[in-house]
Amino acid sequence: MGFNADDEPIVVERADHMTRNKYWAHIAQESSKVVTFLDLCGHEKYLKTTMYGMVGLMPDYAMIVVGANMGMQTMTKEHLGLALVLEVPVFVIVTKIDIAPANVYNKTLENLNKIFRNK
Repeated sequence: MGFNADDEPIVVERADHMTRNKYWAHIAQESSKVVTFLDLCGHEKYLKTTMYGMVGLMPDYAMIVVGANMGMQTMTKEHLGLALVLEVPVFVIVTKIDIAPANVYNKTLENLNKIFRNK
């Protein structure tokens, strides 16, 4: 996403003849700041890919997504540790609150508070 100097999003009407590269080039050219979201792998099998993304792309922030019904998984802790080692500021999004049993949701929040109090 691109934003102008007044923090308004740059909106481009994408014409049929406009390729993706031209579309993004126009947004980049017209923007005074650009926000990019990277979706890095959450599975253990792809930890190298996640590490490459974190080190090679140097993100400004790391968003950790935690399912309220599942709590902090092993790989979530690994990703959090990676962000902390790289000194990337972290924020957490808790999802699936509507389907989580109350006791599991509360335990998830307790664990998150415990982890972040220690950091």
